[in-house]
Amino acid sequence: MTEEHGESLSTAATRAPSRLSSQRLLVTMLADYNFALAGAVPSAAIVELLGEFGISSAGARVALSRVAKSGMLVQSRSGRKTAYSLSEHGHEAREKRLKGYLDFGAVDREWDGRWTIVVFSIPEEDKGLRPRFRRELERLRFAPLTDAVWLQPNDCGREIASAGAEVGVGLAVVRAEFQHTEYSRLSPVDAFDLPAVRARYEEYLDEFGPWVERMRAGQIAPNHALVLRTNVLASWSEIARTDPDLPAELLPEDWPRTRTRELFFELWEGLGQIALHRLREIVGRHDNGAAQRLSVRIR
Repeated sequence: MTEEHGESLSTAATRAPSRLSSQRLLVTMLADYNFALAGAVPSAAIVELLGEFGISSAGARVALSRVAKSGMLVQSRSGRKTAYSLSEHGHEAREKRLKGYLDFGAVDREWDGRWTIVVFSIPEEDKGLRPRFRRELERLRFAPLTDAVWLQPNDCGREIASAGAEVGVGLAVVRAEFQHTEYSRLSPVDAFDLPAVRARYEEYLDEFGPWVERMRAGQIAPNHALVLRTNVLASWSEIARTDPDLPAELLPEDWPRTRTRELFFELWEGLGQIALHRLREIVGRHDNGAAQRLSVRIR
């Protein structure tokens, strides 16, 4: 590897990709290093941690404030010093989400060939409900076959019926197979923007793939390892949230999910201890006890 290439990789590692906000990076670290075990961590330590990603002190404090307002963090004071600890609700939510990210793509589940199809109608006078309900549909990985007909292959009729009731939208939910004839004009798979999903996988492979050999050779410094591991997980979580997770028989043979997942785990696990060393070093400048209680996550 040339020195020029090495420098470009180092620059990439010490820079938080623009698509990841300071808030996203913070909540990723909170789950990834068992902050629930650390207790109250001084705000100055968290600000310094986010500084590793090129985030200013002002930006880091804004991120802290927003994450605290979301209920994930609990603020405490001792004299003039402020500290934050992970709330019970925040801990449970992050554990559930992290497990979902780590489990994503682990197995190819069996599929019975049927789709969950949602048909709904929102009166013009209630049109403000449309974006809210569509966000719920997207959260549950539905895609629009038409404006008012959404579908996905998993059996989640109960979840979407509950979401419709909560939002106040009348709907019908069926579980059915699609009959393909010479007159068929709509394909359920075409409802999903698979080229855009593939592009996210390819971007991930291009961005993080070059780091594998350097990691195997022990050529990644602790400060770079901390930033790289966090970005590797945060970027993988974006994929896990946006991939519609279609059954294998509906996907192209060269679908890149498996090799991207393998890359994610090799880097995420391989960088763990060296990243933890840097994390403890930073937090330890402000509270050594909290630093020593931090630990690296594993599968």
